[in-house]
Amino acid sequence: MIEQPVGAALNRDLWTQGEQVEGELDRLISQRDRRRREEEGDRAEEAVWKEAERPEAAKRAEEYHRSTLDMQRHLRSVYLALFYEKRRRAAMKWIRHKSSNGEEHDAQ
Repeated sequence: MIEQPVGAALNRDLWTQGEQVEGELDRLISQRDRRRREEEGDRAEEAVWKEAERPEAAKRAEEYHRSTLDMQRHLRSVYLALFYEKRRRAAMKWIRHKSSNGEEHDAQ
């Protein structure tokens, strides 16, 4: 009696055959799609969608630019407020320093 390894009765080429069939299906689908596009061109639905999408894309771009501009204006106001606050504190510090040294400060 010849002993066969476990699973020897199974066809070990199942994966290879499955991959070949899948490759053939992919080629068939691609060929048919290519042929259809050559004969019909792009589908009408896709053309309609592209036309409808164009104004929507423009609207989204406008909203993006508007919100970016709003954010820049907001940041500018925040940074200006910080600048003026730092300048005020520096002036107060300078005045205190001059006063502690007994010097008179110039009115601004």
